[in-house]
Amino acid sequence: MTIRTLAFVAAALSVASGAASARDLTVVSWGGTFQDAQREIYFKPFAEQSGQPVLDESWEGGYGVLQSKVQAGNPNWDVVEVESEELALGCADGIYEKIDWDKLGGRDKFIDSAVSDCGVGGIVWSVALTYDGNKLTGDNVPKSWADFWDV
Repeated sequence: MTIRTLAFVAAALSVASGAASARDLTVVSWGGTFQDAQREIYFKPFAEQSGQPVLDESWEGGYGVLQSKVQAGNPNWDVVEVESEELALGCADGIYEKIDWDKLGGRDKFIDSAVSDCGVGGIVWSVALTYDGNKLTGDNVPKSWADFWDV
């Protein structure tokens, strides 16, 4: 038993297989306004075009949750948005299904660095570190990362 794990971008294209078609498709993301937007942009249009109902759930991450679902023998999540570490672990441990790239138009249609055998990166985010130029002036202005962290 495995959990199908893809980024949401690929999910709308790939869901005509196996157990997912025998019941409503269940897609899992991070909740909040992020998932509200996904519901409008991805889930509802997919359901309307495919005629297949889409249920969406939210989670806070954690590889143990995914392992437990698989070990219990009845993973009910079809598409799960995971962190890159969870993707790498789950793919190596065999708890995710491998992607059938032919159903998605070919692996070469995706950004190479965002693709694995078990998933496709679907979101990009970053963290920006800054300082208040009104408070750090003159000799106090960081000139390197070591300076920045030397509080």
